Amino acid sequence: MAGGPSSAALANISQRARLGLTPALRSALHVLRLSAQDLIDEVAAEAADNPFVLVGELRMGVGGQTHETLTARRSLVADIRHQLALMPLRPEVLQIAAFLAGDLRDDGYLDTPLAEMASHTGLEISALQEGLAALQTCEPVGVGARTLAECLALQLTDRGVAPGLAQAIVGHLDLFAVGNWRGLGRALDLSQDALMQMSALIQTLAPHPVVAVDEAATALLPDVALEPDGFGGFVVRLAIPFAAQVRLNRALIRASRQETSAFAPDRQARAEALVRAIRLRGRTLLRICRCIAEHQHGFLTQGPDYLRPFSRVELALALSLHPSTVGRAVAAKALTVGGRVYPLSFFFSSALARGSDSPALTAFVVQRSISRLIQGEDPGRPLSDSAISDLLTSEGVDIARRTVAKYRGCMRIPPSFARRNASARSKGCLSGPFS
Repeated sequence: MAGGPSSAALANISQRARLGLTPALRSALHVLRLSAQDLIDEVAAEAADNPFVLVGELRMGVGGQTHETLTARRSLVADIRHQLALMPLRPEVLQIAAFLAGDLRDDGYLDTPLAEMASHTGLEISALQEGLAALQTCEPVGVGARTLAECLALQLTDRGVAPGLAQAIVGHLDLFAVGNWRGLGRALDLSQDALMQMSALIQTLAPHPVVAVDEAATALLPDVALEPDGFGGFVVRLAIPFAAQVRLNRALIRASRQETSAFAPDRQARAEALVRAIRLRGRTLLRICRCIAEHQHGFLTQGPDYLRPFSRVELALALSLHPSTVGRAVAAKALTVGGRVYPLSFFFSSALARGSDSPALTAFVVQRSISRLIQGEDPGRPLSDSAISDLLTSEGVDIARRTVAKYRGCMRIPPSFARRNASARSKGCLSGPFS
């Protein structure tokens, strides 16, 4: 990747001046993380202030047609950093919280362990924890959570539940799922009425801090387009020609060199860093999407049931990139193929074990199976998570009841007792605390 910082350099955050990165690295990391629409906005703002930046017409061309870009929208990261800037935080805490915001997944979760961040940045764990605490006070509620339990606990705390009780509640979601009031009463020291109120509250919580990927996909402007190459594969190209349309004002640079005193050297350096970062971003996205197109060829040509397990770590190893570089490159990005837009994060999923003679399945494929089973159930006798687990196990999918409950929650499908109550309400024959 000549002409820009290497992926190893991107991953190497120094402790100098408390995240005081060089301008080129700072620009490269920042631009790599931006969505296509946010990069359009960023380029427009820089060009309006910096005469060294020349910008052509940034449009998206897909399928041989040219389409106008989507309406500008503030990204999750920009919105969180705006919130942080309004908080009475010490400068070093603000910088760390803003840095952590850059590592958020599209759904608001924070994947990278703090210990790993500490080894990359040289920062103390305690400093990272303080920055994370600030980040987790931002909207949407639950942002910065590392696990589903932490996400739910943050939401419960926001609803007025004491932090300690919120942590205890999410530690016993399995008991809430089956309505084990006696066990919950012993574990949480709450009355059954209070427990039933908590159960109703839990059902209103969201499994992700940010809107589900399927709903967010339509809001993403794709960076990359896949088109059939006529031989069973795909041509992978950039959907928006950032590198071709964002250029340096060479005439102004030559004129500035002839001046006895340097003319706006900081703006020229900013322009050069931006152009290099955009080129690196484009090359990185092309490499990633070529790998996705190869690995997920079955899904792209045959349909959803052929989505294969694939992790960001596997992709990073295949491309000799650092996982944090992959994380930033994938965040808030999308590709378009066959008239549909998919967030890049959609193509990454862990594998569920199957029999030795059967290929592994992704969480997405298993979720589709769970959804189909629930759609076909008797509304008066809905399938429990245990029954779904048994049915899938009989089909060769090794899945625990808790995993079924987690996937069901991710699809925002209520538990069996709530589905039964909903069916009874629709027939007008239910009364009680859930009616």
